[in-house]
Amino acid sequence: MEIITNITEPQWLVGFIAGNGSLSAYSKNTKRNAFRVRFLITQHARDLELLKVIKSYFGEIGGIYKNGGSYNYEVCSYKDCYNLI
Repeated sequence: MEIITNITEPQWLVGFIAGNGSLSAYSKNTKRNAFRVRFLITQHARDLELLKVIKSYFGEIGGIYKNGGSYNYEVCSYKDCYNLI
């Protein structure tokens, strides 16, 4: 199995996110037209290093959190999602 140490092809990342990621937005306060966003990729614990490479590709924004036997890479900042994701 090949271990990915960096991402040289953004098209690969786009395909990976399409299959394994999500971007959601929901209303936080309708009176102020405010909403929250969340970018999320979930992977099995054996693929933690891949999530670290993806986080590095996006400039170390967001965080990686353990979720049972898997890990989530999550970005919840509207500014980061809009400008970088």
